[in-house]
Amino acid sequence: METKKRYTTRAILSRLFQVMNHLLPFIVLAVFFAVLGFVTTVAIPTLVIVLGFHALNGQQPAWWSLILLIGLALAQGRLSLWRALFRAFCCLPFSGGFT
Repeated sequence: METKKRYTTRAILSRLFQVMNHLLPFIVLAVFFAVLGFVTTVAIPTLVIVLGFHALNGQQPAWWSLILLIGLALAQGRLSLWRALFRAFCCLPFSGGFT
């Protein structure tokens, strides 16, 4: 009976990094888009709630908060477009169609 060669975690990870080295810029972009998308997804409802509380207290909303809300909404739309393009042109060719 053959004994299977066992690799350490460090050896497996170093081989994985060697194989995936050419994809490192794409991985960094994917992480950047994911974090930025999460931040905008959380910031939009939070800002709407804060503006709602200001309205309930009879306070006039600050002009910068409305501009920030519109900017975040536009950024969220732009990010979803970039995520779709990134997934279609960068991830799908390397994944064999499975994402």
